[in-house]
Amino acid sequence: MHRNQRHGLLATILGILLGGLGLGLLRIATVLEDYTILFLGFVLLAWGLAGLFGPTRHVEREMAAEDA
Repeated sequence: MHRNQRHGLLATILGILLGGLGLGLLRIATVLEDYTILFLGFVLLAWGLAGLFGPTRHVEREMAAEDA
C-alpha cells in the first residue's frame, strides 16, 4: 500500500471515529440539555467530517505528482 494511501485510510478511520463520538455527544447533550457538551459534539462532528473529506484531494494530487 502506498504511503499516501495509508495516510488517507488513517484519516478516514479517524474521521469516522470522531464523527461517531461527536454524534454520541450530541445525543447525550440533548438528553442532559448541556450546551457545553452540545458544542463539543458539534466540534467533534465537524472535525470528523473534515477528516473524512479533507485529505482525499490532497492524497490524489500527491499520487498524481509522483506518477508523473
